[in-house]
Amino acid sequence: MENRITAIMQQGANRRVRRIEKVSRLAAVLAAGMLPFAEQSIAQEGIIEEVVVTGSRIARDANLTGALPVQAMDADDISSSGEFSLADVVNDVPALLSSITAEQSVDRVGRHGSNRLNLRGLGQSRTLVLVDGRRHVGGLQGSSAVDIGSIPQALVERVEVLTGGASAIYGADAVTGVVNFILRDDFEGLEVQAQTGLSEYGDAGQTAVSVVFGQNFNNGRSNITLSAEVRQDSGLKVYERSDGLAAGSASDWVNPALRFQKGDIGSATPNFARYFNYDNTGLYHYGLNIPGRADFIADYTAEFGEAPNLTPAETALIERAAAAPQRAALPFSNFTITSGYGYIIPGNPFTFS
Repeated sequence: MENRITAIMQQGANRRVRRIEKVSRLAAVLAAGMLPFAEQSIAQEGIIEEVVVTGSRIARDANLTGALPVQAMDADDISSSGEFSLADVVNDVPALLSSITAEQSVDRVGRHGSNRLNLRGLGQSRTLVLVDGRRHVGGLQGSSAVDIGSIPQALVERVEVLTGGASAIYGADAVTGVVNFILRDDFEGLEVQAQTGLSEYGDAGQTAVSVVFGQNFNNGRSNITLSAEVRQDSGLKVYERSDGLAAGSASDWVNPALRFQKGDIGSATPNFARYFNYDNTGLYHYGLNIPGRADFIADYTAEFGEAPNLTPAETALIERAAAAPQRAALPFSNFTITSGYGYIIPGNPFTFS
């Protein structure tokens, strides 16, 4: 009986060994079959250069995420635009049409030549200007407005304009939006650019020359870039074109013949010269209305205690004013000290307001 039990146990052990051997051979076959796929997977992982996360369960501030409209233009757009400055380029964005370029700044006292952005026309100080996502130093005394002429145009990689929802991230100074200038941070080599242009009349010349040098070091982890630019805008003066002085002409200016012009009062008009004298009466000898005959005689007598004896030249001036129409259509300036491109306009004859 014991021998029979021992034989049965040996047969069971032999069956288990054979099963283990079969399982081992099957595992070896499967491992050999999967080896190429494993090698291929490792090879594919070796060439991955960038991982983009399209979804995450990490909790973030809701103000930092969301769908916001961003209008962007890259270096190719800036170069192909043919514009002279960055302000001229971004002025093509509808929300920035009210921005001030260097040419438009001429009429702003103390701010000549500055380029300032104005989103939605709500004010330059309410438009936040960033460079590589960081606030840029203000370019005007007493204001946070940035003169973008201080940003090297040759280094600009792209410009992003965000017109809504920026104040939740950047604060109240971005209430109208944000303009972010992103610069090239890995430029390597030497780049020289030159640009020149004239108007169709051969004037108003503009010239720009820029040089950029960059070098990577520290195994590509660091970069140094130097940029220099020279820009010259000759502008256009009103007298440089034959019809330039006619700019601003109108058909409803007050007729200059109604007032004393320079040269009307002189040695041939002694009574006018005495009365329209700042030292005697506080009145200037040109710019004031030409009085009527009776009114002038009464005012002169009241001032000096004697009646004037009008000369033929004085009588001619009085008659000229009496016969002149109230309005005149004139193509060029006729009076040099009042407003409205030098035209005579209604107003206070003492302050010309």
